[in-house]
Amino acid sequence: MPPAARHSREDILEAAFGILRAEGPSALTARHLGEVLGGSSRPIFTLFRSMQEVQTGAMERAKDLYSSYLDRGLRADPPFKGAGMEHIRFAADEPRLFQEIFMSPANAGWGGSRLFLQSEANYARILHSLTGYYALPPDAAGRLYEHLWIYAHGLASLIATGVMPADMDRISRQLTEVFSSLLPHCQKGELL
Repeated sequence: MPPAARHSREDILEAAFGILRAEGPSALTARHLGEVLGGSSRPIFTLFRSMQEVQTGAMERAKDLYSSYLDRGLRADPPFKGAGMEHIRFAADEPRLFQEIFMSPANAGWGGSRLFLQSEANYARILHSLTGYYALPPDAAGRLYEHLWIYAHGLASLIATGVMPADMDRISRQLTEVFSSLLPHCQKGELL
């Protein structure tokens, strides 16, 4: 009878996520993961078909963590601003994960664009935060969201790469100023 596995799929994915979070995707190799688990890479391949499967699992955890930030933002008042602030806070708290999710060419289909947010389950909730809270029609809410996504994502990218400090009070004021400037145009149907 073969010996019982020392590590479960959960253990391996948790260790892989830890490497991704602390060291980035290039460090997430079978050899390094085996070392972190206290042995060789062999147990990994008894539970997973490939390292790609492990890497995908680690990225799913990163996306889940991001979604938890977004959930918290959408519970804020106002929820749309909360979502933007939490996007930026994620960049400040988890710069490696932010860069991998939103700034990596390898994940271009998942992150960094309006397409990412429209394909995400949270897109409808974010739009509802505009249509419900500000009584905007869906097309106007979508255009406003696109403008503010570019602005908030730009700030988050600057923070994640260390170009700009994460002064959340200042960022909160900036988001309010930009939103307040764009909202009247959006309400009048003038925003392209």
